[in-house]
Amino acid sequence: MPAGTNPIFVNRPRVGMSNTITAANITKTLSTGTLNPVLFESNTVNGSYIDHIRAKPLGTNVTSVARFFLNNGGITTQANNNSMIAEVTLSPTTATQNAAQPNLIIPIKLALPPAWNVHVTLGTAVAAGWTFTAFGGDY
Repeated sequence: MPAGTNPIFVNRPRVGMSNTITAANITKTLSTGTLNPVLFESNTVNGSYIDHIRAKPLGTNVTSVARFFLNNGGITTQANNNSMIAEVTLSPTTATQNAAQPNLIIPIKLALPPAWNVHVTLGTAVAAGWTFTAFGGDY
């Protein structure tokens, strides 16, 4: 049961995390390629809310783009099950031990129906990789 109904509030926090992503997947529909990692899975009973995603480089990388897709719980190889909801340019980064790597915050602010997912892909291959963390909660 949702924590509140007018307005609705999340009942408990939820965090989704990616593995290190280095390989490219140039799809614009999520329907091709095999590199479509799930970043955030919504609650299968009442759904979930995703507030924002944090992108973090892990060292030296070339310029790329991160694309975020909403999937309706169906198979990702069917384009009509997916929709690109955001994309952000990932600037080149250089590994260093005397300066912090940037954090990129991507606002999503989206209520997800039960069993829907958010996937992430990179537009070009990178060397050290990026990690992505989604912050939200379950209804």
